This record gives sequence, structure tokens and C-alpha cells, in this order.
Amino acid sequence: MSAGQSSDGQKKDLMEKMGQKPLVRIVDIPEYNYFPDLIKNGYEKAEGYKDKYQVDMLLHISRIGLVYDFSLIDLNAKIMQTASLEAEIGSLDELTAGKLSDKVLVNPYLNRVLRAKKKAAAMAKAQAATTGNLVFSIWVKEAAVDEGTVLGRCTGSVLLKQQEGPWSKTYTFNSVGSSLERVVDGAPYRAIEAMLKDPAFRRALSP
Repeated sequence: MSAGQSSDGQKKDLMEKMGQKPLVRIVDIPEYNYFPDLIKNGYEKAEGYKDKYQVDMLLHISRIGLVYDFSLIDLNAKIMQTASLEAEIGSLDELTAGKLSDKVLVNPYLNRVLRAKKKAAAMAKAQAATTGNLVFSIWVKEAAVDEGTVLGRCTGSVLLKQQEGPWSKTYTFNSVGSSLERVVDGAPYRAIEAMLKDPAFRRALSP
């Protein structure tokens, strides 16, 4: 995580505050970068930090006058979220970076980053499942989205088939969430999760 244009005291306060969050592991990135460069060319430079420091999210903080600007990059989903918070005149000293982070690093955002990480890991495992001449293809047979009144749901099925062989199997998925975005994002993960847990699929991978 990097904090730009902030004092050492504010940065220390921010890192201590973030360290109390169970989903956050802090890594101090000392290099200074022009933040918009991080998202150029498909987040190329941001990806470099992901590999070098083994982090899933970058946080950048800048301050101009009474306004704090927060920029967060989800390195797995390659999504950036920004927020600006303005301090009241006369209370700027009381609004430390740590206190402001409570309004930006909220649990829904951290949970979304964690889901993106799990989905990326599942996709990597599925790709690694191709061994030698064992190549599998996936087709979406059916899918339906129900926004619902309280919880949304995405259900359907996919066909997994060995390209050079007789093995095939249909898997169903059921993704439930509080928002349509979360439901749709979770559907591929649920399908791949069902495949990876299936003993029949693991046996099909054996030479």
C-alpha cells in the first residue's frame, strides 16, 4: 500500500489502523509513482507491484487543502475505486488518515477484493488442470438471473468436455448475493468450484 503526499505521522497512523482489519496485510511500498500511470496499459505497472510485494490491493492517498483523495486498485479484478472526503474547517488536524480509512476500506469493498482473489485462483487451477494432451472445454448450457426483492440469484449449468476423449459432465451453479454485480461475478467461481471438488473430474485428469 502506498500513501502519497501525506506526512510520516499520518502514514504511520493509517498503517496502524489498517493493521487492525482482519482482511488486510500491510506492505509499505516505498517507491513514488505518478498514480495514473499505475492503471495504464491494462494496469501493467500495478501488476508489477502485485508480483513484487504479494499484495491484492493498492491504496494511494493524496491531500489538497481540506480534501483527502483515496484511490484503491483491486489488482485481481483490475478495478479502481476512488473517494474524496472533505474535512470541516478547523478540524483538519483531527481527521487523520487512519480515521478517514474507516470510511473507505469498508468490509464490502474488502470482501469483493477477496472474492476476486479466490476467483482468480480458481481460474488458474482450472487452467493448470490441462496436462499433456488433456484439454478440456467449457460451454455454458443455460443461465438465468433473478434480481429478487432482497437477494439476487444466478443459476445455470455448464458442460465440461475433454476435447480428445469421451469424458464429459454437466455441472450446475447457484450464485446468491445482495447485489446483481456480486451475483454475476460469483457465478463463474461457483461453476469452477463444483468442477474442482468433483472426484470424477480429478480422475479424468489422471493419465
